[in-house]
Amino acid sequence: MNFSFGDRSQNDDFIRKFDSKIATLDFIQITLRQNLLKVIELENVLKKSFYSLLVKTGDYICLKTLNL
Repeated sequence: MNFSFGDRSQNDDFIRKFDSKIATLDFIQITLRQNLLKVIELENVLKKSFYSLLVKTGDYICLKTLNL
């Protein structure tokens, strides 16, 4: 029995489309990682700001409760 996936140009076209989709997914993954790093950075800034606010207002009970 002879099994064929089609002619070479169809296979090449399929491979190009597949490679393009992989490149798109790689780009999305990189973008998501960059956004995650920005979110983590923002979280750290907010924690520091919140800590400073609690210290300035003298809310030491809240500081102790939050383990800051």
